[in-house]
Amino acid sequence: MTEAQQRLARQGSKYEGVFEQWYTYLGWKKRTVYNLIDRFTEVQKLHDGDVRERFEEIPVTLSYEISGKSSESTPAKSQAKTEVLAGDIDTLKEYRERVKELESRAEKAERRAEAERKERERLEIENEELANREPEVVTEYVEKETTEFRDRSLDTPYGVKLLDDFYNAMDELSEWQKKYAWITSDNKQLKSFISVDEDMKEEFRKNLNMWQTLSEIFNEDEGDYIDAEIIEIN
Repeated sequence: MTEAQQRLARQGSKYEGVFEQWYTYLGWKKRTVYNLIDRFTEVQKLHDGDVRERFEEIPVTLSYEISGKSSESTPAKSQAKTEVLAGDIDTLKEYRERVKELESRAEKAERRAEAERKERERLEIENEELANREPEVVTEYVEKETTEFRDRSLDTPYGVKLLDDFYNAMDELSEWQKKYAWITSDNKQLKSFISVDEDMKEEFRKNLNMWQTLSEIFNEDEGDYIDAEIIEIN
């Protein structure tokens, strides 16, 4: 197929434009033709025998996906392709899910970096305003406890550390939600179990304040909570 394309689609040759007519006449669809060409080109680039053998063993649809011209167009796709060739991903579905996961991580990291950048800018402005403010003279006598000097210029500003810790907490909470998603589908049966377990009720009440606090943090209207279903335990 690749050889036919090179001969029949070469610009300036007497066969220019004949390639498409040729494969159409044979009943081939354009997408299928170029998938095969891209796949062949990808195989030619794989010089390691084990990697080439791995490529030949994966499903054809997956080989098409990692052979296309856009297969390395983003860091996420490039990383997922590497994992396919390393034997860590076996199906097209797994590959696409991995790409989404990597893209989501990159977006979160970018948002976090942007939020930290803005927080640092805010603190720099605040510090500059304090530095330019007329000093207030206050006489105070204190007992000097130590002569040890600590350079705090490299300390992480509290606001930045708080923001970073909160992002980490939300990432862990997201993983927890994925792991225990089955709770939402079995809530009626669980409710019947918990109704006779006073200890579990008490554990829930201890954690309820945290969920309410998160609702207040994410809700722009003061006094309202994020729309969420909370099972009442009597």
